[in-house]
Amino acid sequence: MKKISILYVLFLLIYLTREFVHNDFLSYIFALVLLLLVIQAFPKSVGSNRIISLILFGVGIAALIASGSDVEQWITAFTANSGLVAFFLSLPLFAITLTYKDYRYSINDLFEQKIKSKSGFLILVSWISLLTSTILNVATDYMLFDLLKRSAKHYGAKQDFYRALVRGNMGAALWAPNYIAVATVLTCTGLDWLTIAPGGFLLGMLYMLLSNAATFFSYRFGKNKETVLPDVFEEQDAKEEEQGSETEKGISAPAGSLGHLLYVLLGLILVVASFNLFSSLSILTIIVVTAIIYPLLLAVVFQKITVYKEQLVIYFKTKLPGIKNEVVLFASIGFFGKALELTGIGSGIYSYLPLEKIPFTGLAIFAVIIFMGIVSMIGVHPIVSVSILSSLLVPAEMGISSVIFAYMLLTGYIVAVSSSPFSGVSLTMAGITGENSWNVVPRLNICFNLVLATVFSILLSLL
Repeated sequence: MKKISILYVLFLLIYLTREFVHNDFLSYIFALVLLLLVIQAFPKSVGSNRIISLILFGVGIAALIASGSDVEQWITAFTANSGLVAFFLSLPLFAITLTYKDYRYSINDLFEQKIKSKSGFLILVSWISLLTSTILNVATDYMLFDLLKRSAKHYGAKQDFYRALVRGNMGAALWAPNYIAVATVLTCTGLDWLTIAPGGFLLGMLYMLLSNAATFFSYRFGKNKETVLPDVFEEQDAKEEEQGSETEKGISAPAGSLGHLLYVLLGLILVVASFNLFSSLSILTIIVVTAIIYPLLLAVVFQKITVYKEQLVIYFKTKLPGIKNEVVLFASIGFFGKALELTGIGSGIYSYLPLEKIPFTGLAIFAVIIFMGIVSMIGVHPIVSVSILSSLLVPAEMGISSVIFAYMLLTGYIVAVSSSPFSGVSLTMAGITGENSWNVVPRLNICFNLVLATVFSILLSLL
């Protein structure tokens, strides 16, 4: 195991220990380990992240020095986002649960046997993306792109295929417990997951329905031409067989794989909900603990211990050492936000924001959501926006509850991620498609995001 991986594992162990054992000396050790993580990750992080992180660290340091903060406040500020760092380090463990059964061919068969229209293909892509992304997050785009690009090519739906993948992924960002957006908003607002999950799920379904409606009407009544291809896959398979190639369709999938995947997802949600109900742990700690025990539990139930061990080796040797940007970015964001809070600067800045002068609550919510989208387009990560806005804005003064405030930030996060060419989703899609990051996500979603911001602003102001 690489030294970097050992350092990451040590960080996770101390993080979990601190959740159960409160000790000042342990806090100092924890801050030191986090500092080492940041130092080793900084040189290899993306250039834009380094610049943003330096600015955030610099402003936070200046604020703490100017206010004469003591050592305890410095440690509190520096470790403020340690839970998010631990959260992100543990997320790849969830992917292990999808290696116990081969879902790829069941998904492929479902598309090739049941779906014949272009709009139907795109709508189903978005829902399969939603289902798998609740476990894999943005990594689901890799899997589904590789699996369904052949079908998308037949339908001539390349860019709409990209859009369907992204929107399905975003449909889970309002409620899924292992989404970084949800974890960040819960951390910043102090709410627990069960408080926002039911409403967030309903909002996520509304988001999906709006997206599906836009797809359906654009092909049935708009400029886009609907395509129905009853025999195209059979013809393609025949040609490939003549050439001696082995097609994905020729490999049969285990029966009920999609139902199996649904059970895995429901089990994950049940475990998280149980921890939330019967323990006092924060959502970040719950996700870290769940990421550690859930894949192992399923390995025992499905008798896949050998597979689990193989995937665990990959996690330690490959996935952990590759997590650089998140360590630097989340540590700097937490430090900056906590510094503003501890020094009182955050509340001072809020007094200059004109939101209280906006006469309508819905318009104020719309302004926040659009603001997050605009600054994301110039490279400001939406997590930065969430952290700063949550430290500056007071829900009561906006005329909304803390829960509605959380939904507003999550909606802003979705708009920001799917409008920015610099977001992780855009860069991921650009990487797997070989196209410009502006073309594969933002250009395809900006108009829809304006509609989304309008509809959700009105709805949230009425709740």
